[in-house]
Formats: sequence, structure tokens, C-alpha cells
Amino acid sequence: MDVLEFFFIALGVFGSGFGLLSIFTSLGRGPAKFSLTEPVTFSDENFLTALEGLSRATFEHGGLPTTLNNGDEFFPRLLADIAAAKRTIHIAVFILRPEEPIGQEILTALMRKSREGVQVRLLLDSSGSNSVTKKTRRELEQAGIKVFMFRPFKFGIITQYDKRNHCRAFIIDGKVGYTGGIAIGQEWTGHAQDVDHWRDVMFRVTGKQARAIQRAFNTSWTNTCGEVLIGDGVYPVTPQDSTESKWLSLISSPAFETNILRNVYWLSCMAARKGIYLRNSYFVPDKHMRQAFTQKAREGVEVVLMLPNTNDDEKMTYYAGRFYYDQLLSAGVKIYEFQPTMLHAKSFLADDRWSIIGSANMDVRSQELNDENILCILSETFGREQHKCFDADLAKCKEITLDVWRKRPLHSRFLEWVCVLMGHQL
Repeated sequence: MDVLEFFFIALGVFGSGFGLLSIFTSLGRGPAKFSLTEPVTFSDENFLTALEGLSRATFEHGGLPTTLNNGDEFFPRLLADIAAAKRTIHIAVFILRPEEPIGQEILTALMRKSREGVQVRLLLDSSGSNSVTKKTRRELEQAGIKVFMFRPFKFGIITQYDKRNHCRAFIIDGKVGYTGGIAIGQEWTGHAQDVDHWRDVMFRVTGKQARAIQRAFNTSWTNTCGEVLIGDGVYPVTPQDSTESKWLSLISSPAFETNILRNVYWLSCMAARKGIYLRNSYFVPDKHMRQAFTQKAREGVEVVLMLPNTNDDEKMTYYAGRFYYDQLLSAGVKIYEFQPTMLHAKSFLADDRWSIIGSANMDVRSQELNDENILCILSETFGREQHKCFDADLAKCKEITLDVWRKRPLHSRFLEWVCVLMGHQL
């Protein structure tokens, strides 16, 4: 081997290693540590102003979302709102499977309304909704529905293909909106009665909160197809909302490069004084969130994480998240795994008064790679309701204790170590 051959081989090895480190690790990304210049609590106006600064959003007054548990509560309500639509129906969702009964039912309802003259727009993620065929799209378009696929695999966006639209945004006439964790697939039907039917939650909102979900839809829609949505059917005049809550809406996108979700969750943890209750389906927390959870637990705040067990449909994410159990448990964080079926719900509650709901998971993919939409709600009434919902699920969980955890088999430890190496893409 001459010197030139050796040089090119070494260059190739170095380039491959550099690329892998860049894609699959967080080296060089963001600050080494987060800190506060002074303490905050949820009753402190400084918390609200700090959050507005981090999120580039503004708090508003409004009503309280209606909690819909599982498909048995969500799909009938959604179909009733679709049937009552007068002007517009807008849906952005990660997964829609038209070959399954619930997919067929939703699409049939949408085609019926489109033929009645309602403007129907459907934005589907090209990865999550990859079973939507050209034939299906043609049938929808012939019924008058505008259908676009978010980031299909094509030249020009190859480097962006791993950045997906994970939003849940269902809006009817600009007046009624839904967000949460449910998508349009058969596993979200029913009431989590077995392993084939997942545990999940959606939230129905009206007024300005529905308008906020409309904005989340419009951002992705316009950036996908170029159509700018205007008019009363999109942004109707809304009556003055009640003052039952203070709330803000956040749209997180990798295009922003500001890591809004991570900043909001971290500050929310720092403001907690009594309890933090996280229920999430895909848990691979970055170093800042791990620091927040462990710090608050050591300060005496009750930190409870409710996560999936082996029913998790993403095994790499499942094992990658478990890599951090020892660190969290050692600090006093309580970890519970939901037993009956896959836990797909996504909620954050602090001090029974600060709630975060929407599409986001507690992983790097949601924070840095996906488009997500969430609502942050400051309300003791809503917070207490969410704690009751959390406790009902907690009764179906198994607690993971540190002593038992450290006795897990070697093959599990190996899988955790291997999978966490991919954590930046999970």
C-alpha cells in the first residue's frame, strides 16, 4: 500500500466516523448546562414572562380542554364534528391507514362533506402514512379533497427526510380543534382493553385554543403545498374566551433550530415545588431533562414517570430509554411501566396546575427532528382533572425499583447500551 492509498483510506475512515458522530450523538449541540438567574414558581409572573421569551409565544386567557380517553371517546366525537362542519375541515396527522376500518370510516365521512361543499384539506406524513396509495389519493381528490404528503422521499429534500411531521391537528370550521396522541389507525380504537388497542388521550378545544391548533396546521400546510389559508372559514371571529385558564400554544420545528420543546419542559421542571408527573410513550431524555428530573427529585419534589413496558412498539426507543433508569432511580425519581397495553399518551403535569398536552414525546426526535404542536395550560381545575387521569393509569402500572432494576439480565443491559448509541435519532 503506497502513501496515497493509505491517505485516502484514512480520510474515508475519518469522514465516516465524523459523520456517524454528527448524526447519532449530541456532541457539540447546544449549551453544556442550563441554569436560572433566579428561582421561579408557577404562581410567579416571572415564570410566564420567561416562558414567553423562550417560546416566542404569548399567554392568552381561555377555557379548559375536554379530555377524551381512548378511541371510544375520541372518534365518535370527531365524526360528529365532521358531520356538523359547514365550511372547512383541516387534518394534519402522522399516521392514517386507509385500509383499516377506522381509516375507511374517517375518509368516507370526509368525502361526504367535501361533496356537500365543505373545503377539506388533509396533510399526511409520507413516512407514517406510507400505506396511503396513489389510488386512495386519487379517490380523495376526485371527491374534492386536497391531499398532500409531508416530505415524500424525493431529490432536493433527501437530507431532510428524517425530519417528520408528528403534529396532531384536527380543526373544524376554525372553531373546534383536537390535539393529543391519537392517530388514525386501528390500535387507537376501543378503550385500551387489550394489547391490540393502545392507551391514549386526545383533547377537544374551542375558541382561541382551536385557532391555535389551526395555526399549527396552517404552518405545515403552507410550507408543504404553498397555499396560504385565509378567510372566516379558517379564522372565524371568536367570542371573548373565559378566564378559566392561562395558556399558550407552541409549534416546534427543526427549522427553528431553537429547541423550544426542550426549553419549555426544562423550565417547567424548574418551577415545580410539589410534583412532576410525566406520562409518555417514547422516553429518551437528553442530558438537560435528565438533570432536571434528578435535581428536582433530590430537592424533595415527587417526580413520577409513567412509561410503556414491553408492549412498546418501538423496541429501540424502549431499550434506549431504559439505559437511563439507574441514573434516575438513584436520584429518587419514581418510574412506573404501564402493563395492560402500549401506553401512547403524552402529558406533563407539575404541581397540579401546569399541564402540557399535545403530540410531543420526551425524546430527541420530538425536540429536534419532528414538527410538533402542544398546548401549555395554567389551571388548577384542569390540573386536578389530569392528576386523576394519571392516577387511574398509575393503578395499572408496575413500579420499577432500583434493587430489582440492578438485577436485570445481562442481555437487557447490552441492548440498552447498543440502542442508546442511536438515541439522537430515536
